[in-house]
Amino acid sequence: MALAALLGVSVLFAMGILNGEDITGAMKTSGGSLALLFSGMVVVHILSTMGLFERIGAVFLRVTNRLAREHCSAVHCHDVRRDPWR
Repeated sequence: MALAALLGVSVLFAMGILNGEDITGAMKTSGGSLALLFSGMVVVHILSTMGLFERIGAVFLRVTNRLAREHCSAVHCHDVRRDPWR
């Protein structure tokens, strides 16, 4: 997506539709939000490379599995591994 935007701006600049002042003005007005989005993507990439999201998912699954077992024992759920038609 960013590559398409960069390509589009480059084409507009090459055709003379945008000039240097237009591009500089756009960078000044959107620089903060673009930097925030870019830095957020960098942080997410680093954290996903480290496996943080897999660890969070594993903890979430363990907690929800434990809560489900506690709930089923409290309300006498049938064992889902057995045949429900027996």
